Parts: sequence; C-alpha cells; structure tokens
Amino acid sequence: MEQWSASGRPTKYTPRAQRRLIQEVTKEPTTSKELQASLSSVKVSVHDSTIRKRLDKNGLQGRVPRRKPLLSKKNIKAHLSFARKHSDDPQDFWENTLWTSVHYLKLKRTWVLQQNNDPKHTSKSNSEWLKKNKMKTFLWPSQSPDLNPIKMLWHDLKKAVHA
Repeated sequence: MEQWSASGRPTKYTPRAQRRLIQEVTKEPTTSKELQASLSSVKVSVHDSTIRKRLDKNGLQGRVPRRKPLLSKKNIKAHLSFARKHSDDPQDFWENTLWTSVHYLKLKRTWVLQQNNDPKHTSKSNSEWLKKNKMKTFLWPSQSPDLNPIKMLWHDLKKAVHA
C-alpha cells in the first residue's frame, strides 16, 4: 500500500509562532488584531480568526471587558455642582456624618437621608412620604460610586477576603 501525502495547504503557523502567541497573551491580554500584527513581525501572516482558534485550542478564550457606566454630560454637571456646593463644608460636617449601608446620615441630632436621583427615590409617593414625615434629604449626584464611602469600603473588604 502506498502512503498518501497530506492534502490541503501546508500550515503557515509554526511552533515558534505558537509559543510567541501564548507568551504574549499570558503576559498581557490583547486583541487578535494586535496579535496578528505582532506575528507579522516574525514573518507569520495569519488571519485574526486563525489566532482566535489557536488560542481556543490552548484553553485561552477571549473575553469582552466589562463596561463601566459612563457618566452622561448631565451627571458630570451634577457631580461638579455637588462638589462646588459642598467644597466649603467644614471638616466637622463630614466627621459628624454617619455613613451606613442603608444610606442614613446622622448629623448631630438631626436625621438626614442620603439619596441620589434614582427614580425610586424621586417618585411621587416617596417624595410625599418624605414631606409628610419631615425628612431632610441630602441629594447625591447620580452614578456616584466614587463618592460613596460604603461602596469603597465593600470593595476593599472583598479584595481583602478574596486575596
């Protein structure tokens, strides 16, 4: 019986190119287009979909990074307005603020409710209840995780626990 030669086009993908690809991806995550350009520097010309297939065969799947909510122009203005409004507040004001996960503040003997402009906070029924119960509110700009000390504390705690 006669041995047949392999059919199809010979691969352009060398073991050296494979090693380079794996090294680059494990060193710093990057796109398949960037990897394609990198491989062309070692004279290996392959399609970016081929790169993705090779990475998949080596257990390296691509992921789309999670998107953070971007601030709209309206929210940027609200943040700036908030910062300007409270920039001259004395340190004593912030030190006498009790930050809790349910967003209540106790300033001396007066209770102040911290809330942002979320629709559930600004609904008609909620506004009426706050007015009826004579609750003072401390309005917080929308999408302000950077200003919320509790969220920063939870972030630090999660990092410490999962480190």
